[in-house]
Amino acid sequence: MPSKESKMRRLLLTLLLSAAATSVAGAAAPEPPQNLAVAVDGNTVTLTWQAPSSGSTPLGYLVEGSLSPGGATIAVFLVVDTSFVRTAVPNGVYYLRVRSGNAEGISVASNEVAASVPGGVSPCPLPPEAPTNLSASVSDYFVTLNWAPPAGGCAPTAYVVQVGSKSGLSDVAVFNVGGATTLSGSAPLGAYFVRVIALNAFGGSVPSNELLVLVGTVTGVWSGTSDYVNAPFQFNLVQHGRVVSGTYQDQHDSGSVAGELNGTHIRLDVNFGDTGIRYEGNIQTPNRIYGTIYSPRLGGTFTFEMTR
Repeated sequence: MPSKESKMRRLLLTLLLSAAATSVAGAAAPEPPQNLAVAVDGNTVTLTWQAPSSGSTPLGYLVEGSLSPGGATIAVFLVVDTSFVRTAVPNGVYYLRVRSGNAEGISVASNEVAASVPGGVSPCPLPPEAPTNLSASVSDYFVTLNWAPPAGGCAPTAYVVQVGSKSGLSDVAVFNVGGATTLSGSAPLGAYFVRVIALNAFGGSVPSNELLVLVGTVTGVWSGTSDYVNAPFQFNLVQHGRVVSGTYQDQHDSGSVAGELNGTHIRLDVNFGDTGIRYEGNIQTPNRIYGTIYSPRLGGTFTFEMTR
């Protein structure tokens, strides 16, 4: 006669197959296990947890393992107690979680723990600190991002690059790059706010420093107005890398332009009759520059705005 344990295992296996290894929404499905903990001794991994404190009673538990935080399940074990021991585990880092199961369904996952095998000491039990020194370089439409790992704290296992249309948002794109500390690729013309967070089995960090990344060049005709030039003016600019050159024209004067881009900051030195005039400002969108003009003849600064 089949034992009680084998019946429970068969029941849980049936539930697992019908639920495709995901949680099943059921009115009486059990709550998730609580306080999952891991201990590693050489190549032996021991998991312990507590039964849910409310809801329907589990008949057993599903122990799931993956190779990344919250990643795809690579192994599932059926357990009828609140502990699990596995010997001869291959070397590696594993991310483990447990679900409760009964005839009504399978719960969502418990907290996730990481096991470093071989070992003897549990992984650092805190989320990582923020990545540091995020920087960006842009060549026409090709963007390269680089950053450094956190300066201290628990080690990250992956990084996520967040891209937003405004500061603090991630509404444009989210990239999980694993353990890499760089990301490169082509991007459409636009202005993007970029930051990076670090992840491990215990959560995510606060964001790194945030960058405004402008994709595209300033090459083209820009039309502007200012307090200094009492009539509309135009720059016809050509960008080669960080170097900017071109011509300037307003109602009274024309001349040559030499300048430089440094991130979103632009400097344009104009050479005509009133020499030494410098336009200096920030590229606020791909089609708008705002800043100040310095005139040595007048000994003052004036605001300007130009668009294309």
